[in-house]
Amino acid sequence: MVDLAGPMHFTFHRAFDWVVDKKRALQQLEAIGVKTVLTSGGVAQAEKGLDLLSELKGHTSNITIMPGGGITVKNAHKFKEVGFKALHFSGSTFRQVGPGQPPLSFTSNKHLQEMHIAVTNEAVVRQIVQIVK
Repeated sequence: MVDLAGPMHFTFHRAFDWVVDKKRALQQLEAIGVKTVLTSGGVAQAEKGLDLLSELKGHTSNITIMPGGGITVKNAHKFKEVGFKALHFSGSTFRQVGPGQPPLSFTSNKHLQEMHIAVTNEAVVRQIVQIVK
């Protein structure tokens, strides 16, 4: 996939969080030309994986470690304080899109709500950008 991406910047997604030997995997990804690894540090919330994220950042000089997973206005400063240059976050809030309950469910994921959609919240995005600048 890296070869097919050609000159485009290639980011390896959070599948990295399932890897057992993350340092070895990081070396392998670096060897094939991956530029960024999106990871929470192997846990659900990047804030809880901050120690490992910092360790991984120090283990490579050619790959950008981009923390992602649960990054909010309240914790974004922690990533800046330890030197991260890139963060992945949704900046979402939920907005109701219709009245009442629909006649049948179109989703099975508990995170999704039938009558609400996730919408990027410009104010949240601006706050996080200001925190990490």
